[in-house]
Amino acid sequence: MAGSFYGMYVALAECHSRLVIDVCDEDSTHNKGNPQNRANVLKLVDILLRCTATPGAYPIDETVSSITISVWYSFVVRLVQP
Repeated sequence: MAGSFYGMYVALAECHSRLVIDVCDEDSTHNKGNPQNRANVLKLVDILLRCTATPGAYPIDETVSSITISVWYSFVVRLVQP
């Protein structure tokens, strides 16, 4: 069940990786109108971190920690693009 929810958060973050990166910046224009935007994005990142840190050995004890790899990669790509 948790895997389904983690999958939803992973898809959201991956599809909107540029927006997630932009909103994490405190000076972003996305935060001027609603400062809660940054708090929401940081909560999303926290959820992704918890998914990545799922206890157990993959794939024996758990099978969800690896689904976040694509999100972290998309964040890195967005950060290094001009």
